[in-house]
Amino acid sequence: GNYIHKCDLDGNGTIDFQEFCAAAVNHQKLLTKQNLKSAFDTFDSNGDGMIDLQELKVALPSNQDDLIKADKEIKQKETSSKKF
Repeated sequence: GNYIHKCDLDGNGTIDFQEFCAAAVNHQKLLTKQNLKSAFDTFDSNGDGMIDLQELKVALPSNQDDLIKADKEIKQKETSSKKF
C-alpha cells in the first residue's frame, strides 16, 4: 500500500506507465527492504517463504504460457545436467 502512494504522483490511486517509469528510474523510492518484502509476499500467496510456479501463474496470469514453457525448459536442463 505505502509504496503505491509514493509512486502515485498524480494521487489518483493507480500507477500509470509514466509513474512506473519514474519509480523505476528513482528505484530508491521502491527498493526498501519493507517494500521488497511486501512485493515478495504478494507473490508468496501461501506464505511459505518461497515463490513457486503456481504462485507466479496466479500473480501473472497473462504469462502462464511463458511460465509453463520456462518451467519445462528448466526441468529439461536439470534432467540433462544430471546425466553427466
